[in-house]
Amino acid sequence: TSPPLLHDDPMGAISAEDRAFLEAFGRRISMTASGCAVAGGLAAYGVARQLAWRRRGLTTFFGATMTPLVGWWFVVMQERERVAGIAQRLQL
Repeated sequence: TSPPLLHDDPMGAISAEDRAFLEAFGRRISMTASGCAVAGGLAAYGVARQLAWRRRGLTTFFGATMTPLVGWWFVVMQERERVAGIAQRLQL
């Protein structure tokens, strides 16, 4: 088993500034991923419809699944140094 956490709060080991950053970072990731999912699904459906592909649903699913990964990667790469520093401080 893992060692006990400080007061059962995994965020107790970081500063209020880091906590605020992580909350804003999480919101940014979720908003980017959801926006990419909607835009990617709509774009893939539009392309499939324009090209008269028979499996529009599969194409829409692929577009709505792959684009959030690209958005997530983009947001994480923008803040990679700060996130890595916080992750190191959180490791016991």
